[in-house]
Order: sequence, then C-alpha cells, then structure tokens
Amino acid sequence: LIVYVPWLPQSHGVRTSALVSIVDLMPTAIALFGIGPTVPDLAELEGTSLLPLLLQPTLTPSLWTNATFTQYPRCDSKHAMSPTDPETGEAPWLYPSDNPCTQVEHTEFRAMGYSIRTARWRYTLWLQWDGEKSDKVSWDAVVGEELYDHEGDDGTDTDKFDNENLGCESAQYKPACAQPKAALEAGWKQARPKPAAYVGAGSGAH
Repeated sequence: LIVYVPWLPQSHGVRTSALVSIVDLMPTAIALFGIGPTVPDLAELEGTSLLPLLLQPTLTPSLWTNATFTQYPRCDSKHAMSPTDPETGEAPWLYPSDNPCTQVEHTEFRAMGYSIRTARWRYTLWLQWDGEKSDKVSWDAVVGEELYDHEGDDGTDTDKFDNENLGCESAQYKPACAQPKAALEAGWKQARPKPAAYVGAGSGAH
C-alpha cells in the first residue's frame, strides 16, 4: 500500500510494517482534508485514519493496531462444509478462489471465513452460515481453521508465507490459534490503535 500526501514530507519514501486495511483509506482521506465534522456517519466507518502514521511514520508498529481483519464467503453447496469427509467436497481453503460468490445471494452462502492478520500469524476461522438470519450459525459452528506463520515476512513477497496451513490440532500450534480466535470473537474495534499510543503525532489537515 502506497500513500502519498504532498504536504507531509516526513512520510515521503518512508516504509512502515504497521498493519493497515483498505477500509482505513476513507477515514484517512476525511482526516487529511479536515472534513470530519461534515460527515454524519463518520463514527460508523469500519476503519481507522492513518494520518497519525503519516505524521509520525517512524512510530513503532507495535504501538499501532495489533491486527487487521477480513471476511470471505464460500458458496457452492457441494464444497466448503467438511474438510474431513471427501464426499462433501473440498475444505474451504482448498476450494478454488476463483469463485468469489459473484451474483450469489448472501442467503445462499455455505460458509464464511473470518480471518485475522497479526504481526506473526494469519489465522482464518471458517464457520457455517445461516442464510435465514444472514449471519454465522455461531462461533462454535466451525468448519475448519487455517494458520500461517509470517515470521520473517517483510512484505516484499506476497506469496511466500500463506502456502502451508499449519492447522490448529497439534499441541504446538493450539496456543497460536487460541489467541487470534479470541480476537476474532472480540471484534475489530478491540484491535484499533489506542490514541495514547501516538500522542504527539497530531491530527487534522495541514
């Protein structure tokens, strides 16, 4: 992700490993142009302004948000429901990703993947989907889990670290799965950066 703000030279050409999301771009633009008071639903945006990072790009990444979140469905009724029974099709993470549920009503989704990326791990929890209420059946209706180790990931290779699903069944990786799973249940708001972490970074347009 490249963000260039002409009037913030301290951020020009500076890289950070702080975690950010695409949904952060709208609140960032609103903050940069100082129009927050004119946006009635600003508090409802599911993102965080990156302006503090642009003002203080050398901020220690651990002081910023500690996780980012994504969500992705699986639709084919013959797939994505049981990784253990070959007659029901492929596990959600093996089902071809070229089927993004295009033109499929949300009531027809079969499973929903809730994914979290931390500095070290990518964890995805696949849950059964309830079409009638348009929500997951429950946090306990688990179809499968994925865990990928991103140790040493400097962001220059986007394909290297998400190839081997370590799983969550072994004693070695159960703790690594438990923490992000709890963070998923707690929700993305709990992972937002705390203002005290970047006191002095400033706010508003320049």
